[in-house]
Amino acid sequence: MKLARKQDKIRLAVVSASILMISTFAAACQGGGESGARSSSGEEAGESAARAILKIGNHVLTGGDFDKYVDSLLGRGKKALSASAMSRLFDDFVDEQFFLQAARSQAMSLTTEEKQDFVDKWNRDALSQDKESFSPGDSLDSFFDKMLVEKYVTLLVKDARPADEEIAAYYRDHRTEFQEPERVKVSQILLATEDRALDVLGQIRDKGEEEFRAVAGKESIGPEAADGGRMGVFRAGQLPQDLGKVVFSLGEGEMSGIHRSEYGYHIFRLDQRLEAEETPLDAAVPSIRLKILEAKVIESRDAYLRQLKETMEWIIYTENLPFAYLKENS
Repeated sequence: MKLARKQDKIRLAVVSASILMISTFAAACQGGGESGARSSSGEEAGESAARAILKIGNHVLTGGDFDKYVDSLLGRGKKALSASAMSRLFDDFVDEQFFLQAARSQAMSLTTEEKQDFVDKWNRDALSQDKESFSPGDSLDSFFDKMLVEKYVTLLVKDARPADEEIAAYYRDHRTEFQEPERVKVSQILLATEDRALDVLGQIRDKGEEEFRAVAGKESIGPEAADGGRMGVFRAGQLPQDLGKVVFSLGEGEMSGIHRSEYGYHIFRLDQRLEAEETPLDAAVPSIRLKILEAKVIESRDAYLRQLKETMEWIIYTENLPFAYLKENS
């Protein structure tokens, strides 16, 4: 029980830290197409950045603050996004500012260690990922603001723990989610030409698994060659239709003939047929707990955000945004 609660806390921290970003990145990914940003330069751009776009209590945010927020999410080299995508980013920016002001009103802050850990991790990741590392003098305020909001939201939803009864009820009401259909474990040898495929098939016809693995490792041009041709486990419909039909018609340990596709010439082996089965409740508990936890975090976060918007004085100046603001679902 203690282990389950500890896992809940870990998952809760991960979920709450990512909840604020989900809709932002979804909106950004949908942003291809026409740009909703008005092109401006020089004095016009400077005026736009200085205009107030949001006021919460006595705290005023400008277009420049929003620009920094977008840069922290998408990078300075971001492409122009559609008006719809920019509007969703702005909605998320507004939500973050409410949580940020609430956190600051309660004197919450990041420790020096938390900030340094973030910078160190970012710079380590930058070595292996396609992003720039931080340099001395870089402004990290937008990143630290997000961290503070995540820290605050994590505390708000710390008690959002699924009860055993809720998990059992979810399992009972969603039984189809935990039913595994028939599956097959498949291997293949993939050749570039039909002549080579005929030659290889002649070598392994009527031979056992050991010989198949050895030839796959030596002759196959498929990515799974190094693992003796093992492709993995597939359900019906996960393989291309013509190839899937061939594979599912085989018996355990049986090899197919030669079958051509856009990738080359295939020789399949059905390693094992896995019958349909249902995942028992005990095995399904971790995934169910996480699903319920995610829903509770979102519900708690949204309820508190509505409360903040109802009790705090605020105003949005959409006319000062450098794009045509579109209400969600408009």
